[in-house]
Amino acid sequence: CPIPTCKTPRRKVKRLRPLPGKWNELSNDIRDPIIKDLQIPQDVKKCCSACFNRIARRLGTNPSTNEPFVPLIPEGVETSRWTEEEMDVAKQGLREHGTNWVKIAAMVVTKTEAQCKNFYFNYRRKLDLDSLVQEHKKLMEDQESENRDKTKGPPTVTDEEESGETTSSCEEDAPPDNDSSDTASAPSPQCKNLN
Repeated sequence: CPIPTCKTPRRKVKRLRPLPGKWNELSNDIRDPIIKDLQIPQDVKKCCSACFNRIARRLGTNPSTNEPFVPLIPEGVETSRWTEEEMDVAKQGLREHGTNWVKIAAMVVTKTEAQCKNFYFNYRRKLDLDSLVQEHKKLMEDQESENRDKTKGPPTVTDEEESGETTSSCEEDAPPDNDSSDTASAPSPQCKNLN
């Protein structure tokens, strides 16, 4: 990577990426402090993925979508350690959203989707996080069956059924079965008269 402040080991850089698209559209007063801080040489047009992400964060855009970040985390804030508050919010997120990492990351504003997912897998047993996901699944199943019951409604009876004018297929006289078919099949169940 041609950027001097790059922290990526030289052997790990696979492919250089062009600087973020927004980079060339910026005015010098916005671009110069970033150039100075990250020590980006003037002739550099490409960088490694890690530097690309650092620059994109400084520009206030999401590196993958190039859309503005909703909550911008200051560069100096340590985001790798989980505070008790963040853990509590993540647990609440697991209860409410299951393993929907996008929604959980939106709740824990200082963590990314990947960090939330890693938190879950790293602390899964220690903090019994599986039980929180099961709570979410049970809640969703309960809501789903409740919605099904609401849409189904009580069974309805037609006017004919109510007056007793219709007969079931068991009450009809069936013609005798002569087994005239070339292929034998199981016999049809016989109706038993319950009267």
